[in-house]
Amino acid sequence: MRRLFQKLLVVLVVLSMISGCATTDGGRTKSEATAFGAALLGSIGAVAGALICGENCAAIGAGAGALVGAGAGYVAGNSVAEKKQQYVENEDQLDGQINSVVQCNNDLQEFNDQTATQITDLDKDVAHLKSRYRAKKIKASVMTKKKEEITSLIQVAYQRKVKMNKEVIALNQYVNSVNHVQDRAKIARLSQEVEALKKNIAMLDSNNLQMARLVKSLSVRK
Repeated sequence: MRRLFQKLLVVLVVLSMISGCATTDGGRTKSEATAFGAALLGSIGAVAGALICGENCAAIGAGAGALVGAGAGYVAGNSVAEKKQQYVENEDQLDGQINSVVQCNNDLQEFNDQTATQITDLDKDVAHLKSRYRAKKIKASVMTKKKEEITSLIQVAYQRKVKMNKEVIALNQYVNSVNHVQDRAKIARLSQEVEALKKNIAMLDSNNLQMARLVKSLSVRK
């Protein structure tokens, strides 16, 4: 047991030295901090496991400690990365925001296009199901299943809308905070992309409204 405590002491001293480097070096990344946390608690877990149920449990303790340590390390790494971000040039931050919104617009446009295609297909399916139901060739349960299918698509779209609305709020706040100190042309470009994002969100809403109407049309009287 004394040997195990000695091993633990050595590990803690070494890793503490590494941690000291992290406090003086703002360049440590999230992945490095995550690895550090995993190594630290992994070592502690190994010793704890051995103390509790013998040397055979050391590997189990190390694994559990590494999992917890990775999570703790990521939190520390995230904090370091945020601090490091403060030293990035403002212009670089602005370029990054523009690129981010462009990507959001591309993704949302693609999503809306796919949804529009789905709506065309769903419209045909719903019309066919309603015709068969009126002819008493299918049961109401078939109509209900189609309603659930469309409702799930609406929920996915709604979640995306919530996320994108948060992006718009954050972007507007960012634009207001740098509007008087940044490149005017780039600010204008970012504002343009934000407006495009709003239009894509409006299209998402329109698609959801069409799907909601399809769901309503599938309702049957009992």
